[in-house]
Amino acid sequence: MTLPQNLLQKSRQFFKSLFPAESAAQSSLSQVTDLPDWQQLMVQRGAYARHFQPEPLADSSGLLGREDELARLEELLERWESGRACSLAVIGPEGSGKTSLLNSFAESVRRRSPVLVAQLPQRVACVDELLRVFADIFGAETPFQSVQELIRFILSRPRQVFILEHGHNLTLRLVGCREALDAFCYLLIETRQHWMWVVSFRKFSWERLVMTARIQEFFTHQMTTLYQDVDQLRAILEGRHAQTARPLEFIAANGKDSSQEGLAKAFYADLFAATGGNIIAAFYYWLLCLEESSSAETVRIKPLGAIGADYLRSLDRGYHFSLAEVIWHGGLTCSEHQQIFLLSEPASRLQLTYLEELSLLVTDGTEASGDPLLYRLNPVYYKQVVALLESLHLLY
Repeated sequence: MTLPQNLLQKSRQFFKSLFPAESAAQSSLSQVTDLPDWQQLMVQRGAYARHFQPEPLADSSGLLGREDELARLEELLERWESGRACSLAVIGPEGSGKTSLLNSFAESVRRRSPVLVAQLPQRVACVDELLRVFADIFGAETPFQSVQELIRFILSRPRQVFILEHGHNLTLRLVGCREALDAFCYLLIETRQHWMWVVSFRKFSWERLVMTARIQEFFTHQMTTLYQDVDQLRAILEGRHAQTARPLEFIAANGKDSSQEGLAKAFYADLFAATGGNIIAAFYYWLLCLEESSSAETVRIKPLGAIGADYLRSLDRGYHFSLAEVIWHGGLTCSEHQQIFLLSEPASRLQLTYLEELSLLVTDGTEASGDPLLYRLNPVYYKQVVALLESLHLLY
């Protein structure tokens, strides 16, 4: 007995849907691993690339598109100067411009009030670690013995603005790691009238702290730093390009002719879709789309198109969980990854190194052994990774 031809064809289609070919995902994986990293891209684009450095700005001289945020910071500064309590959380993913914004604010504050800029340099899980960090920040000769002693020390000093970065280092998803966070929140509410606290957090770390510790209750104000629309992104990129004093031209796709404004709008729409407002990712793709012969007087920008991310979904689910925890924490050391997932050191290092090889993670610093110290999400793939993990309900 033979099956009718149309039924046979439908059966083949059904079984193909059960066992999909991986060629598209593998091709996408090959493409992304072939992309240059930041250092390679900066070398390829020569002197032009220095106007799109991924490092934070040290002052306001190159800051664009932050007029509303700076105006709000000025209002909060005036509120605190009038004697009212003020604690501000600045929230955004890595690459969204938190540090550049705060450096610009600090420059403005120094003209009228004392300001101290510091950071939580590593994860703090217990009170003793928190007290040691603050002793280092304030240059105390001996560590503080209690939170109450630290509070008395702060209240004994002149009123000032205190900018503290990397607030995400106050959280670690392990039993018994809330001690430092609780102590920090107590410190904050006891001193926020004497000092204006400005603390930066990575977006998903903040959201986890909101869910688990209601941290928003200890901050009088909040501010986010992702760019919210295409026009903001365009203003920043064209402002950086204007520093080169070179003409700008957008290239039509597939030989199609269009006005420069039409091509520009299409390019920036694709760019915003690919980056979700992450300015570091936008800088990367801008340089990536620069025509190879960039030594010419006119800077020509090729179409960006869609950024393929099929390879992300094809990864083993264990890698998805690892990426989610790296994002939730704002970065993880290998030791922290081991503790969260109950893995051996080699198994943990293998997962993190593989994700680094795919350019999904980047590293900061080195351990005594020479291994990477901290693994964090590559801002270039922020939108693609977050979109996937949200669709899998690993981020929310």
